[in-house]
Amino acid sequence: MIIKAFIYHKRAEKYSDCQDCFGINKQNNRIAVSDGMSQSIFPQWWAKILVDNYLENGHIPQDISSLQKKWQQMLLAEIKKREKEAITNPKRDPWRLKNLLAEKSGAGATFCGLSIKDNNWTCECLGDSCVITINHDYTLNFCTSQKGEFGNLPDYFDSFRIGRGELVKSVVNHDALAILMVTDPFAELFQLNKDKPSFIKSRFDELQSLTSHKSFIELVENWRDEFGMHNDDSTLVLITRCSENNVKIEYTDDLEQLCLDEKNSTKRSSLDDANFIRNTNNKEINVYSIENQSPNKAVESFKSSFENLMPYYSGKKSNGKIIEWIKSILKPLIDSLSKS
Repeated sequence: MIIKAFIYHKRAEKYSDCQDCFGINKQNNRIAVSDGMSQSIFPQWWAKILVDNYLENGHIPQDISSLQKKWQQMLLAEIKKREKEAITNPKRDPWRLKNLLAEKSGAGATFCGLSIKDNNWTCECLGDSCVITINHDYTLNFCTSQKGEFGNLPDYFDSFRIGRGELVKSVVNHDALAILMVTDPFAELFQLNKDKPSFIKSRFDELQSLTSHKSFIELVENWRDEFGMHNDDSTLVLITRCSENNVKIEYTDDLEQLCLDEKNSTKRSSLDDANFIRNTNNKEINVYSIENQSPNKAVESFKSSFENLMPYYSGKKSNGKIIEWIKSILKPLIDSLSKS
């Protein structure tokens, strides 16, 4: 049995914004996927609580009050933290969080879990995070609590209230080509094309070729553009060679590491930008020295600086304002000097 697991954020967002969560427990052969609902409060915490519980216990309890209490304790801790920070930074005042706590307005999350024990494969699903079986003839079977087509109002677990829908438990036919555990973008795409074996085969061939996080990003972006897969946090666990007893985790993303790498990359980029601008101000663009230069020499100096800056900032979307600032300052000066 081969397992690969991937996660990617919404287009134009970051890994730190991602509300999906998945986990694999190789010791007891359990896998769980959860999608925190972005319109709720701290949904990623709630999704992780559900995943961790399933990996440890192999099921979501009928009474989830103990899981809700964990999330509520995390919320209280966050409120206390922000109260301390608000002493020196009024913007950190947690009054909104306090209001949500008083109103018992919490987090929502969909869920699917799979337990593998000998020849017994069972799953639990709530909402549009679901388990999909790809059969050898490229037909599909879905394990989901949703009725009809997936929409904008999925069933979900709530961190305060009852939530929506009832958890579905099912036996999974592992005598199959592959098993997918997915959040809603993949679930919806496969459901819409479930009666198209050639489409399913082509997509499965692409899934099999995944070897890295980069290849998964490319696949998701391509499917969004080519097939209209909706722009949302996207999680996929792919299980192949299901009949083999030996379990091998061939690849798995680590969301915490992706967030850390993203944070470090942002810091390095900001530092590089600051150093470049500082060096440029000190060495390449010295506006005040223009009065000591001949007009022709000044023109060439500005042209050279302008040309050197453009390649550096090319493609840096976050620095669009800097580029416009450079153009607004340098280009008029060059034009003016050229006329003198």
